[in-house]
Amino acid sequence: LIEISQQPFARTIDDPKLELSRKVELRDGDPMLAFFRKKEKLKYAAELKMESSTTNISRKPLYEGPLPTPNRFGIMPGYRWDAVNRGNGFEHKLLIRMNDKGSFKEDEYKWSVADL
Repeated sequence: LIEISQQPFARTIDDPKLELSRKVELRDGDPMLAFFRKKEKLKYAAELKMESSTTNISRKPLYEGPLPTPNRFGIMPGYRWDAVNRGNGFEHKLLIRMNDKGSFKEDEYKWSVADL
């Protein structure tokens, strides 16, 4: 709290703390994202190995396959699920239809006000 109160009110472009927070943040679409995720996974696995060797607690194995497609629950694959969608595609079709309907309404509105 004291550290925050001593910071200037306006942040400039050369603020080192702001720059560091931007560098640490992982963004979707970053070409180096896969590298950083792999690096984090290796770091996490090393921590688990160290932790399990000191406490003698066995951990469940982590999923090491390719990055899965995102699901609506945000569940990462793991010990009991291999990230393969075995459904019939209904949910995917439903989301596409809802998206199309929303974009059609937006286009419809734009067409109606285009001549104004």
